[in-house]
Amino acid sequence: MSVQRAYSLIEFGAVSTTAKEWNDDEEMTIEGWATTPTPDRMQDVVDPMGAQFSLPLTGLLFHDHNTPVAKVVDAKPSKKGIWFKMVLPKGGVLPEIDKARKLVQTGIIRAVSIGFRAIETSFNRETGGINFLKWEWLELSLVSVPANAEATIASVKHIVNGSLKSQGASAHKGQHRVVRLTSLGASSKPPQSTLLKGNDMKTIAEQIAAFEKRRKELQDTMVALVQKTVDEGRTFDETEKQTHEDAAAEIKSIDDHLKVLRDTEAVLLRSATPVTPAASETAQGGVQIRERAIVQVSRNVPKGTAFTRYVMALVRSKGNVAEAMMFANAQTQAKRWDDTPEVERVLKAAVDAGTTTDADWASKLVDYNTLASEFVELLRPMTILGRFGTGNIPSLRRVPFNVRMATQTSGGTYGWVGEGSAKPVGELAIGEVLLRWAKASGIIVVTDELMRMSNPSVEAVVRNDMLRGMANFSDIQFTDPDVAEVSNTSPASIFNGATPVPASGTTAENLRADLADLWDKFFTANIAPTTGVFIMSNRQAMRISLMRNALGQKDFPDMTPMGGVLEGFPVIASESVQDTSTGGMVGFVNADDIFYSDDGPVTIDASREASLQMNTTPDNPTTASTVLVSLWQRNLVALRAERYMNWKKRRSAAAQYISNANYGSTMS
Repeated sequence: MSVQRAYSLIEFGAVSTTAKEWNDDEEMTIEGWATTPTPDRMQDVVDPMGAQFSLPLTGLLFHDHNTPVAKVVDAKPSKKGIWFKMVLPKGGVLPEIDKARKLVQTGIIRAVSIGFRAIETSFNRETGGINFLKWEWLELSLVSVPANAEATIASVKHIVNGSLKSQGASAHKGQHRVVRLTSLGASSKPPQSTLLKGNDMKTIAEQIAAFEKRRKELQDTMVALVQKTVDEGRTFDETEKQTHEDAAAEIKSIDDHLKVLRDTEAVLLRSATPVTPAASETAQGGVQIRERAIVQVSRNVPKGTAFTRYVMALVRSKGNVAEAMMFANAQTQAKRWDDTPEVERVLKAAVDAGTTTDADWASKLVDYNTLASEFVELLRPMTILGRFGTGNIPSLRRVPFNVRMATQTSGGTYGWVGEGSAKPVGELAIGEVLLRWAKASGIIVVTDELMRMSNPSVEAVVRNDMLRGMANFSDIQFTDPDVAEVSNTSPASIFNGATPVPASGTTAENLRADLADLWDKFFTANIAPTTGVFIMSNRQAMRISLMRNALGQKDFPDMTPMGGVLEGFPVIASESVQDTSTGGMVGFVNADDIFYSDDGPVTIDASREASLQMNTTPDNPTTASTVLVSLWQRNLVALRAERYMNWKKRRSAAAQYISNANYGSTMS
């Protein structure tokens, strides 16, 4: 599939001429830049050095493949762009060619555009567009609307039998006459630079930057003209000579003016008053002023908003990706979703089928991976699982799905042997740990009216319910000692099968004694809890943090209601841990002894036509007495969230807990 973009703005140089000077018996030659590496108005960048083509290329009118009007006979890629030469045949050959010649002669057509097929691309994070790294150049068209205003066409020439025709000059074989379409004025003096008319540039620094940019453009033009004569082994023709002289004169004028601007800027800098921070703005007040500080600007939208809008667009369109893309576009145009443009890009990417040979397949996935990761990033800090590996909390032992690991359950027999005595013979006991994939899933049903609303409050309801539901479920399954393994379906809690240490009381002394008994279980199993982590409820963490001795000092100074550190080990506090007013559990796990697999992104599906059993414990399988509700009949929408994860203890004694813990409940 060819992608068409307008990349060149035609700027004809030189002296004006009347229409009668154009001879239909002459060939018309157009030269200039076909493309430059500057981002176009769509923020895409075409790398000139990545062009793949063979000459001559076909020249079209308005990218119409049925209207060939010219041929590109020369093209020179460089880091600055691709310099091209296009030849239009003499008039009277075809009406389409005559039309193209007239459009160029009258100045109506002032742009060219490359037609190409992408071979290798990447996502440009700075512009939000696409970098075309390698591409096949298919054609060059005369068009009316450009996208990249930096690429220019320098001249339009007429050739008659290989000889020059000019006013008041004799013909010289092998030379070209350049007909200029813009006037330099009656005095033929080079024009002054008019980049900064009006109020476009309001500061001296902006004016200096603009004039420096213009100066570089003029220098590039002079270098290109000289290189052209070197390549063709000739001297300047009259137009090239005049263009070179005009550019040199304008550069001199810019240099003079730049000196004035820089001198003025220096005077203003010397007279400027430095900004001194007030006392409230110093480091003690919470604000620091630093040289060359990096300012990072981020979007002011809640985490997960883009992913939620992606889901809502799919639901609104009943799963039709094309309609979802139009819905997202409409929301963006209405300024409701203009702060998450990646939603529309993701939906656009979903329209095309991806293959391993499609050059831009991977780049299309960039935004979707970002959206899904954004969702998980919001989910994980809310869960116990997501807290492992953050801050001072050790990581669980990450392993891939569907792996089999050998374990040693007992050792050989060893002993002292006297001279001439038989040596003991023993054997090792080898077991295995198999970590398959397990799937957590949930369905949320909402009304169609709710999903049709697109204000932030409704988005927050949908997003928070999905996040909190999945977070609470995974926390409970990970910590509840009553959760046993279901073969090939779900993992057991890490505390399942452990014999608890009953809480001996509610005081700080009781807590320290119970912790000693808890840790004895690890040492008895020859497990040094070097990566130990406490897991408890927020209520229990708060109670422990409030415990005071007789002098009013904190018994556990590093504890906080959100966790903290207890006796040198980090604490994860979560509302999902078993806990009541009469007591709960305080768990302790050696993180390195827990295998953990996580597929990462949450998969969201939506349906309006399904029939559901509206029950938290649905019949499995359904029976004749199962009551099903038609989503279509009730005007309801179902969202299904799925996530693949699994865990297993590396050693059976790797997780222990205290039961009926209610420390700090009897404080005076």
